[in-house]
This record gives sequence, C-alpha cells and structure tokens, in this order.
Amino acid sequence: MRKNSINKFYTESVSKYFGFVPNHNLKKFDSVLDSSISHKWKSIHPSYLSSKEALVLGIKIMNSHDEICEAKDQDAHEMFDLALKSFKEEGEDQKLFSLAMGIFYFKNSLKITDRSKQIKVIKLAKHYIDEAISMNEECLLTRLHLVIIHVAMDNMSIAVKELVQLGREVNDRNIYNVLHRIYEKLGHENIALFYNLKASKLKEVEVLAA
Repeated sequence: MRKNSINKFYTESVSKYFGFVPNHNLKKFDSVLDSSISHKWKSIHPSYLSSKEALVLGIKIMNSHDEICEAKDQDAHEMFDLALKSFKEEGEDQKLFSLAMGIFYFKNSLKITDRSKQIKVIKLAKHYIDEAISMNEECLLTRLHLVIIHVAMDNMSIAVKELVQLGREVNDRNIYNVLHRIYEKLGHENIALFYNLKASKLKEVEVLAA
C-alpha cells in the first residue's frame, strides 16, 4: 500500500514507540485520497460528505502543514465527529473512527504542559481506544495504542501486562522484541532472555518460510 497521510496517522505513534508497524488494512480510504477533496471540503456543506470523506479530511487536517495550514484542531475534531455520526448509515467500520478520535486526543495531549489537564485529555483518548477495542478485540494496531495510553498515564505495570497478553494471543516476533527490551531495561535478565529467544525462534521460522 502506498505511503499516505492515512497510513501515517494510524501508525505513526506505534512506529515511534515500538519500532514496527503491525499489519493493517486502510485500502478502503485510497479512493478518497484525491487532491480535490480539500477543495470539496471548502466548497460544500460538511453534511454532504460521506463518513469516509469526513474521516480522511480530519486526518489530512491533523497531518497537513501546506494544504490546509489554516485549519485548527477544532476543524479536525468536527470532521471526526461528523464521521462518527454518519458511519452507521453507510455501514462503515466504526472501529477506525473511534480509533481516530483516540489518536486525535492522544496527540493533542502531548501539547499540554499542565499534567492534570493532560491526564484528562489522555483519559478521553483512552475512552475512544477502549471503544474501538470493544468492536474488534483482535486488532493489534488498536491494542498497541492502548499500551501507549497506559504508558502516558504512568500505568507501566498495566502496559507491560497488556503487551505480555498480546504476545500470548498473537505470537508476534515484534512484540517479543519489545518485551525483551523492556525487561532488559528493568534489569530482569532472565525474562528478557526468554522473550529474546521466543523472538529469535519466530524469526528463524519466518526465514524458512520465505
């Protein structure tokens, strides 16, 4: 899949904090990614946008510094809110819309210096991430965002517990590598070695299967 702002929006935090990007399917947005969409947003009433168009525009507002440089966070929020309200009528996947809201609040929380206010915004992010997970508990991308939220809230023990659970469920080499690094930093050498060996075994299997 081509590199685009939609892919960046959903995976940037996971890539930054974990060093890998899980498999995900965002091809449904490819048809919406057209240069004319920005003009469409400015020339028609937002209520005429489809849920996918509203979502893509919200993401473009969040990521773009050139095309929609005058747009504020409120513009992005309004687009995400519009997408959430209209997705049911179009049979869309609500998980991606709820996840978008969670990412939106998390990214905005990073700009807040007052810790008490920051926590309130992070909790809003968690609300939407939890909502996305309730719709698809097997989505690795969403579950990893929840881990990031727990770290941001200083819930390290919960974050590690979630990662361990993910490792058991999906048997993913990348998660084992992350757990290896975490336990290595914590000074738990035996546990770190355990996850390092599990990651190495999966890598060997992947190489043989290639």
